[in-house]
Amino acid sequence: MSEVVEIKNLLGKTLVGDFYCTSDKNKNKVVVLVHGFMSERKRKGKFVELANLLVEKNINVFSFDLSGSGDSDSEQISISSGIMDVRCILSYVRYQGYQNIGVCGHSLGGVITLNQSLEKLKSICLLAPVTDKISYLFEDRFGKEKVDEMHRNGFMRVTDKNDRVYDISEKMEVERHNVDQKEIMENVNISCYLIHGTKDKVIPFKHSENAFNLLKVENKKIDIIEGENHSLGLNLERTNKLVVNWFVDTL
Repeated sequence: MSEVVEIKNLLGKTLVGDFYCTSDKNKNKVVVLVHGFMSERKRKGKFVELANLLVEKNINVFSFDLSGSGDSDSEQISISSGIMDVRCILSYVRYQGYQNIGVCGHSLGGVITLNQSLEKLKSICLLAPVTDKISYLFEDRFGKEKVDEMHRNGFMRVTDKNDRVYDISEKMEVERHNVDQKEIMENVNISCYLIHGTKDKVIPFKHSENAFNLLKVENKKIDIIEGENHSLGLNLERTNKLVVNWFVDTL
Protein backbone atom coordinates (compact mmCIF):
# COMPACT_ATOMS: atom_id res chain seq x y z
CA MET A 1 0.00 0.00 0.00
CA SER A 2 1.10 3.55 -0.67
CA GLU A 3 -0.19 7.04 -0.09
CA VAL A 4 0.16 10.04 -2.40
CA VAL A 5 2.52 12.78 -1.24
CA GLU A 6 2.85 16.28 -2.69
CA ILE A 7 5.70 18.71 -2.04
CA LYS A 8 6.90 21.96 -3.62
CA ASN A 9 10.26 22.44 -5.32
CA LEU A 10 12.19 25.69 -5.13
CA LEU A 11 10.21 27.16 -8.04
CA GLY A 12 6.92 26.44 -6.31
CA LYS A 13 6.12 23.55 -8.66
CA THR A 14 4.24 20.61 -7.17
CA LEU A 15 6.04 17.26 -7.16
CA VAL A 16 3.72 14.28 -6.81
CA GLY A 17 4.94 11.02 -5.34
CA ASP A 18 4.05 7.86 -3.48
CA PHE A 19 5.11 6.95 0.04
CA TYR A 20 5.40 3.25 0.81
CA CYS A 21 5.46 2.78 4.57
CA THR A 22 6.73 -0.19 6.54
CA SER A 23 4.28 -2.00 8.80
CA ASP A 24 5.91 -0.69 11.98
CA LYS A 25 6.18 2.87 10.55
CA ASN A 26 9.84 3.09 11.54
CA LYS A 27 11.95 6.02 10.39
CA ASN A 28 15.22 4.15 10.37
CA LYS A 29 15.66 3.28 6.69
CA VAL A 30 14.31 4.83 3.51
CA VAL A 31 15.06 4.67 -0.22
CA VAL A 32 14.20 7.43 -2.70
CA LEU A 33 13.54 6.23 -6.26
CA VAL A 34 14.48 8.54 -9.16
CA HIS A 35 13.12 7.74 -12.62
CA GLY A 36 14.85 8.44 -15.92
CA PHE A 37 14.43 10.72 -18.93
CA MET A 38 10.91 10.93 -20.43
CA SER A 39 9.62 8.51 -17.81
CA GLU A 40 7.65 8.60 -14.56
CA ARG A 41 7.39 6.87 -11.21
CA LYS A 42 4.77 4.29 -12.24
CA ARG A 43 6.03 3.51 -15.76
CA LYS A 44 5.39 -0.18 -16.43
CA GLY A 45 5.04 -0.73 -12.67
CA LYS A 46 8.78 -1.35 -12.20
CA PHE A 47 9.35 1.10 -9.37
CA VAL A 48 6.03 0.08 -7.79
CA GLU A 49 7.17 -3.54 -7.59
CA LEU A 50 10.61 -2.54 -6.32
CA ALA A 51 9.07 -0.31 -3.65
CA ASN A 52 6.84 -3.08 -2.37
CA LEU A 53 9.78 -5.49 -2.16
CA LEU A 54 11.82 -2.94 -0.18
CA VAL A 55 8.92 -2.43 2.23
CA GLU A 56 8.84 -6.19 2.81
CA LYS A 57 12.44 -5.82 4.03
CA ASN A 58 11.37 -3.06 6.45
CA ILE A 59 12.68 -0.23 4.26
CA ASN A 60 10.41 2.76 3.58
CA VAL A 61 10.24 4.19 0.05
CA PHE A 62 9.49 7.55 -1.55
CA SER A 63 8.98 7.54 -5.33
CA PHE A 64 8.32 10.89 -7.04
CA ASP A 65 7.61 12.15 -10.54
CA LEU A 66 10.17 14.80 -11.41
CA SER A 67 8.77 18.12 -12.63
CA GLY A 68 7.64 17.91 -16.24
CA SER A 69 6.86 14.20 -15.86
CA GLY A 70 3.91 12.08 -14.74
CA ASP A 71 1.58 13.75 -12.25
CA SER A 72 3.96 16.54 -11.23
CA ASP A 73 3.61 20.10 -12.51
CA SER A 74 4.75 20.91 -16.03
CA GLU A 75 8.33 22.06 -16.50
CA GLN A 76 10.98 22.11 -19.19
CA ILE A 77 13.03 19.00 -18.45
CA SER A 78 16.78 19.27 -17.89
CA ILE A 79 19.43 17.63 -15.75
CA SER A 80 19.61 20.73 -13.57
CA SER A 81 15.83 20.76 -12.98
CA GLY A 82 16.00 17.10 -11.93
CA ILE A 83 18.89 17.79 -9.56
CA MET A 84 16.91 20.60 -7.94
CA ASP A 85 13.81 18.42 -7.60
CA VAL A 86 15.68 15.58 -5.91
CA ARG A 87 17.41 18.00 -3.54
CA CYS A 88 13.97 19.17 -2.45
CA ILE A 89 12.72 15.58 -2.13
CA LEU A 90 15.72 14.61 0.00
CA SER A 91 15.28 17.69 2.18
CA TYR A 92 11.65 16.67 2.71
CA VAL A 93 12.70 13.11 3.60
CA ARG A 94 15.29 14.34 6.12
CA TYR A 95 12.73 16.75 7.59
CA GLN A 96 10.42 13.78 8.17
CA GLY A 97 13.11 12.33 10.43
CA TYR A 98 14.48 9.46 8.35
CA GLN A 99 17.97 8.48 9.42
CA ASN A 100 19.58 6.15 6.87
CA ILE A 101 18.78 7.33 3.36
CA GLY A 102 19.50 5.54 0.10
CA VAL A 103 18.78 6.65 -3.46
CA CYS A 104 18.17 4.45 -6.49
CA GLY A 105 18.35 6.26 -9.84
CA HIS A 106 17.66 4.85 -13.30
CA SER A 107 19.26 6.25 -16.47
CA LEU A 108 19.14 10.08 -16.24
CA GLY A 109 18.11 9.55 -12.63
CA GLY A 110 21.62 8.17 -12.15
CA VAL A 111 23.45 11.40 -12.97
CA ILE A 112 20.82 13.33 -11.01
CA THR A 113 21.58 11.11 -8.01
CA LEU A 114 25.32 11.59 -8.42
CA ASN A 115 24.86 15.37 -8.22
CA GLN A 116 23.30 15.35 -4.75
CA SER A 117 25.01 16.02 -1.42
CA LEU A 118 26.14 12.42 -1.12
CA GLU A 119 27.67 12.86 2.31
CA LYS A 120 24.11 13.16 3.65
CA LEU A 121 23.20 9.75 2.20
CA LYS A 122 24.09 6.20 3.23
CA SER A 123 24.28 4.44 -0.15
CA ILE A 124 23.23 4.73 -3.79
CA CYS A 125 22.26 2.27 -6.51
CA LEU A 126 22.56 3.33 -10.16
CA LEU A 127 20.58 1.44 -12.81
CA ALA A 128 21.91 1.81 -16.39
CA PRO A 129 22.98 5.29 -15.31
CA VAL A 130 24.10 8.32 -17.24
CA THR A 131 27.67 8.85 -16.03
CA ASP A 132 29.41 10.11 -19.17
CA LYS A 133 28.96 12.37 -22.17
CA ILE A 134 26.17 11.59 -24.58
CA SER A 135 27.13 9.16 -27.35
CA TYR A 136 24.71 10.50 -29.98
CA LEU A 137 23.46 13.83 -31.35
CA PHE A 138 20.03 15.12 -30.37
CA GLU A 139 19.19 15.28 -34.07
CA ASP A 140 19.77 11.52 -34.31
CA ARG A 141 17.22 10.86 -31.58
CA PHE A 142 14.61 13.57 -32.07
CA GLY A 143 15.10 14.71 -35.68
CA LYS A 144 16.35 17.99 -37.13
CA GLU A 145 12.92 19.63 -37.12
CA LYS A 146 12.50 19.13 -33.37
CA VAL A 147 16.02 20.27 -32.58
CA ASP A 148 15.51 23.40 -34.70
CA GLU A 149 12.32 24.03 -32.71
CA MET A 150 14.30 23.68 -29.49
CA HIS A 151 16.91 26.18 -30.63
CA ARG A 152 14.19 28.66 -31.70
CA ASN A 153 12.00 28.41 -28.61
CA GLY A 154 14.39 27.26 -25.90
CA PHE A 155 12.62 23.91 -25.66
CA MET A 156 11.03 21.22 -27.83
CA ARG A 157 7.76 19.41 -27.23
CA VAL A 158 8.07 15.65 -27.70
CA THR A 159 5.33 13.00 -27.63
CA ASP A 160 6.37 9.44 -26.79
CA LYS A 161 4.84 6.24 -28.16
CA ASN A 162 2.28 6.25 -25.33
CA ASP A 163 1.14 9.80 -26.22
CA ARG A 164 2.76 11.31 -23.15
CA VAL A 165 3.99 14.86 -23.81
CA TYR A 166 7.32 16.19 -22.54
CA ASP A 167 8.90 19.64 -22.88
CA ILE A 168 12.66 19.23 -23.17
CA SER A 169 14.76 22.27 -22.34
CA GLU A 170 17.55 23.42 -24.63
CA LYS A 171 19.75 23.19 -21.53
CA MET A 172 19.42 19.42 -21.66
CA GLU A 173 21.39 19.21 -24.90
CA VAL A 174 24.29 21.17 -23.42
CA GLU A 175 24.17 19.45 -20.01
CA ARG A 176 24.03 15.99 -21.55
CA HIS A 177 27.10 16.68 -23.68
CA ASN A 178 29.02 18.14 -20.73
CA VAL A 179 28.72 15.27 -18.23
CA ASP A 180 32.23 14.80 -16.79
CA GLN A 181 32.51 11.16 -15.76
CA LYS A 182 35.85 11.46 -14.01
CA GLU A 183 34.72 14.39 -11.90
CA ILE A 184 31.37 12.98 -10.79
CA MET A 185 32.60 9.47 -10.05
CA GLU A 186 35.71 10.52 -8.13
CA ASN A 187 33.49 12.70 -5.92
CA VAL A 188 31.40 9.73 -4.77
CA ASN A 189 32.11 9.22 -1.06
CA ILE A 190 29.51 6.62 -0.05
CA SER A 191 28.65 3.01 -0.92
CA CYS A 192 27.83 2.75 -4.61
CA TYR A 193 26.36 -0.05 -6.75
CA LEU A 194 26.02 -0.01 -10.55
CA ILE A 195 23.83 -2.36 -12.59
CA HIS A 196 23.89 -2.32 -16.40
CA GLY A 197 22.87 -4.60 -19.27
CA THR A 198 25.08 -5.68 -22.15
CA LYS A 199 22.27 -5.04 -24.67
CA ASP A 200 21.63 -1.46 -23.58
CA LYS A 201 21.21 0.55 -26.81
CA VAL A 202 20.74 3.87 -25.03
CA ILE A 203 23.76 4.02 -22.74
CA PRO A 204 26.72 1.68 -23.43
CA PHE A 205 27.46 -0.64 -20.51
CA LYS A 206 31.12 0.31 -20.93
CA HIS A 207 30.21 3.67 -19.43
CA SER A 208 29.33 1.94 -16.16
CA GLU A 209 32.47 -0.21 -16.26
CA ASN A 210 34.58 2.92 -16.66
CA ALA A 211 32.60 4.70 -13.94
CA PHE A 212 33.12 1.80 -11.54
CA ASN A 213 36.89 1.93 -12.10
CA LEU A 214 36.91 5.63 -11.21
CA LEU A 215 35.20 5.09 -7.86
CA LYS A 216 37.50 5.66 -4.89
CA VAL A 217 35.20 4.28 -2.19
CA GLU A 218 35.89 0.92 -0.58
CA ASN A 219 32.32 -0.35 -0.69
CA LYS A 220 31.56 -0.44 -4.40
CA LYS A 221 29.94 -3.07 -6.59
CA ILE A 222 29.01 -3.58 -10.23
CA ASP A 223 26.88 -6.14 -12.06
CA ILE A 224 26.92 -6.22 -15.86
CA ILE A 225 23.97 -8.41 -16.85
CA GLU A 226 24.30 -10.40 -20.06
CA GLY A 227 21.49 -9.79 -22.55
CA GLU A 228 19.68 -7.17 -20.44
CA ASN A 229 18.44 -3.94 -22.06
CA HIS A 230 18.29 -0.33 -20.89
CA SER A 231 15.12 -0.78 -18.87
CA LEU A 232 16.64 -3.72 -16.99
CA GLY A 233 13.18 -5.21 -17.18
CA LEU A 234 13.67 -8.42 -19.16
CA ASN A 235 14.14 -10.22 -15.86
CA LEU A 236 12.70 -7.69 -13.45
CA GLU A 237 12.63 -10.16 -10.56
CA ARG A 238 16.40 -10.61 -10.85
CA THR A 239 17.11 -6.89 -11.09
CA ASN A 240 14.86 -6.02 -8.16
CA LYS A 241 16.45 -8.72 -6.01
CA LEU A 242 19.89 -7.24 -6.65
CA VAL A 243 18.69 -3.75 -5.69
CA VAL A 244 16.84 -4.90 -2.57
CA ASN A 245 19.79 -6.97 -1.34
CA TRP A 246 22.09 -3.98 -1.82
CA PHE A 247 20.00 -1.69 0.34
CA VAL A 248 19.41 -4.38 2.97
CA ASP A 249 23.20 -4.69 3.26
CA THR A 250 24.13 -0.99 3.11
CA LEU A 251 21.41 0.98 4.93
